[in-house]
Parts: sequence; structure tokens; C-alpha cells
Amino acid sequence: MPVRTPQPKKARRIKYHLIAILLLLVIITASVSATPPPPDERAWNLLPFFGSINASIRNNLTEVDKPVPVFPNLSPYFEARNIIYDKTGQHYIAEVWYFTNSDDFTVQKSRLTNYLAAHGTISCTTLDITRELSQYSSEPGTAEYYASHQYPMQQIPVLEFKSNETSGYFLILNTKQYIAYYGIDSSGSLDENVPILKILFMSAVSDNLDGEFNFPGATASRFIPFVWTFIQLLPYLVVIGLLLLVIARLRKH
Repeated sequence: MPVRTPQPKKARRIKYHLIAILLLLVIITASVSATPPPPDERAWNLLPFFGSINASIRNNLTEVDKPVPVFPNLSPYFEARNIIYDKTGQHYIAEVWYFTNSDDFTVQKSRLTNYLAAHGTISCTTLDITRELSQYSSEPGTAEYYASHQYPMQQIPVLEFKSNETSGYFLILNTKQYIAYYGIDSSGSLDENVPILKILFMSAVSDNLDGEFNFPGATASRFIPFVWTFIQLLPYLVVIGLLLLVIARLRKH
């Protein structure tokens, strides 16, 4: 049986459809790859993430709806968490500020330092979370993985802050323009609570350790990985569907 070839007009239509689909793929791919996560989502990246902590600790952590210690209003892009460790009743606090402007970031760093010096004591120190990655990460072999890739697991520079209201550590990421605080409320001693505090610190930064901490994605990439993957694949699925539709029409003719 002879194969019926498309008429010239139909062939041209199909050609135009294919060109339009290819252009659509290029536009969608460029827009997806060029669009950064919204600023109001980025602060979430440095909050403690329970999913990175193994069950022995995670099952005793509860996020509570309680105010966190008040620091200056550094940025509109701010997120916070108040977490209670059920075994001891101790409250742990995380506060994160993200900046979109380097000048604002520089000004607010100076403002924060002056505020801390006036309301407590500050000193430069380091946090080593190698043990926390080895013993308390939800993924076995995490510490070995980072060590083999020469990520800066040891001696992460932080600013220690102690006051009557709260005590803890400030992490300042100059390249990424983040300021993050991990501490405790006034009910406990910082020295006695360092083990759990470091585990929470580990859960916040372990996915982002690369150079001076590289943030690969938006909030969804940490909290809803399957949804985020689907969103990234959606443009390609649309194009594949359109191509299949064109092929089906070709077969009919």
C-alpha cells in the first residue's frame, strides 16, 4: 500500500509547529535557568532542617510557636524558628536574614555588631561540625563524603554572642549575603547546650557547604524535592507532549 505523504500546506503547518515548539523549549529553558529563587524564600535555606538529622535526635525536636529574641530589623527577608528539645525542655533559636543589596548588607553587618557589643559580649570563634555530620546526620557517610571532597567542615568561623536574653553563634556569609543566628533562650547555659546547638547548626549548613557555602536551589529543593524536580522537568514534559501530538497528526495523514 503506497505511503500517503502530507500535502504541501499540511507539511508547512507541521514544520511551523515544530519550529514553534523548539522556540518554546528554548524560551522556557532560558527562563527557568536564569530565574533565581525569590528573595523571600532564600532565608529558609539556613534554618535548621529536621530531615538532615537522624531519628535519635530528630524525634525529640519540636518546632513551637513562640517569639524569638529580638535583634535589629536587619532585612525584610527574614525567617526564624523556635525549637524545643523535648528531653530537656530547652529552647533553641534560629534566625536568618538575607540581603539583595551589598551596600545594605555591609551597613547592617556593622549595625548588628554595634548592637551586640552594646547588649552583651561578642568574640570570634569557630565551630567544628565534623562529629555531628558523622554521628547525627540522617545520611550515613556524610562526613566522609564532605571530607573526600575537601569541603570546609572544620573550623567554620562564627561570632559568639552572650547576653541575659539569648546566647549563641552568628554565621555571616559575605559572598552570599546571609546573616544567621543559632542560639538558646535565657533559660540555659550556652556551654551546656553546645552539643544540640551544633546538631541544629549542622542540619542548616550541611547541604550548603561548598567554598563559602553555595546555595544550589530554592526552598522547594530542600523541603519538597519531588515537587521541585517536577517543576524543573515540566517544560520538557510539555514539549515532549507537543511533539507526540504532532507525530500523531502525521500518522493520521
